[in-house]
Order: sequence, then structure tokens, then C-alpha cells
Amino acid sequence: MIVHVMLAVLVQAGVASPAPRAPIRADRWRDASAARSRSIGVAYARCAVRQNRRAVVAYLAEPVGGEGGPIATALPPECLTLATGEMGAEPNELRASTLLMRGLLFEVLYAGEFGRKRVMPDFGAVPPQTYPTAGTDPVGQTVRQDYRALMKIGDCAVRTAPGAARALLATKPASKGEAPAAAALDDAWKPCLPGGAPPFSVEMMRATVVEPLYRLWPTASALADREAVARPTAMPEAKPGA
Repeated sequence: MIVHVMLAVLVQAGVASPAPRAPIRADRWRDASAARSRSIGVAYARCAVRQNRRAVVAYLAEPVGGEGGPIATALPPECLTLATGEMGAEPNELRASTLLMRGLLFEVLYAGEFGRKRVMPDFGAVPPQTYPTAGTDPVGQTVRQDYRALMKIGDCAVRTAPGAARALLATKPASKGEAPAAAALDDAWKPCLPGGAPPFSVEMMRATVVEPLYRLWPTASALADREAVARPTAMPEAKPGA
């Protein structure tokens, strides 16, 4: 069963805090508009990839829910400051959903590597993809369960309608084009959901499809290249009398 409310993790990067301010109200995050909050998250992810791409890639390669690969090592201190400063929070008080944060980081990587590719490979021949989890601690159990369930849905939707998944990711978060793009993915999305699954927000839809799309693309491209090389080249017909 999918647990819709994701585990919130405190991101602590050992950043020296600025001068003390008035205490941050617990509802400060809920007061911000959803669009503004998402914009800050996008800026945060872009900054992290720009400043320390290698650490981000290493973090995302770790099994989800394991002991190693803390997210703080992938997020440069200046990015924490950038993301929280607009909301009046301290860098070490940022709270982020583990799986939504993964989605934001994968979106940045996907856009840089595959977003501008004109031809999208066929994912139909790609073998089943592994989305590993690790760890036995009770605190991470919800994240591990959610991640496995979400990746099963996302992998199914991407293989069924890769063009629609790509079109959703091509829209700007919280833009006018995002909702219609999400609706266009709905026909492929719904059959992939287990019975009784709760409604998905559009930001969770994005996070659910972007990782499978990013992971399946290189294998699909390699298979297509191999097939093209193996395909016999048609010889031109000889002209009469030649």
C-alpha cells in the first residue's frame, strides 16, 4: 500500500548559521504558496547539481533507505542558504521529502543529459530495471516501501507512454502547461496504479516518472545503437550493362 505522506528528513550539512533570528514558526512552510515552494525546491536542486554534480550522482546511486550516502553530502551549503533564505528559514532547518528531493535532483540531471534529445528511444525492449533499497531501521521503512511502490508505478507509466512522461517533464513546475501535460499522461498512469491508491499531486507524478525515464534512457539508446549496427545495409541495385 502506498503511503502518500512521505517521511520528512532534516537536512543537516553542518552549515554555520547566520546571526540568530526570531524562531521559525512550525507552519511557515505551509504558509508559502505551493508554486513558490516548488520554485525554491527547483532552484535548490539546480544549484546542488551545478555546484557538486558528482556528489549528487553518487547520492542518487545509493540504495534508498540505507545508512550510507546522506543527502547532506550532495547539497552544497550555499544551496541550502539559497533555498531557505527566501522563506526566512535557517539552512539547517530545511525539511524536504526524501522522494520529492530525489525527483527534483533527477529532473535536473535528466534535463541536462536527455531533455533536448530530439529522438526518444523505444523502452519496450529494456529489461526490468532495479530500484534498490537498503537498511532495516524502522525510521526508513516508510521511505523504502514508498520508493518501491512509486518506482513500480513510474516504470510502468514510462514504458507505456514515454512521450507523455517526457512532455510532463518538459513543462515548468507550477506552470499553466503542467496540468494539461499531467492529464495527458493519465490514461497510461491509471492502469499502473494498484487498487486503492490515493490521488497523486502533480509534483509527485513528476518525481515518480523522472527516475525511471532517466534510468531507462541509456539502456534503450544502447540497444537501439546495437540494433542499427547489426541491421544489414541495403546494397544499391546495379545498373543494366554496368
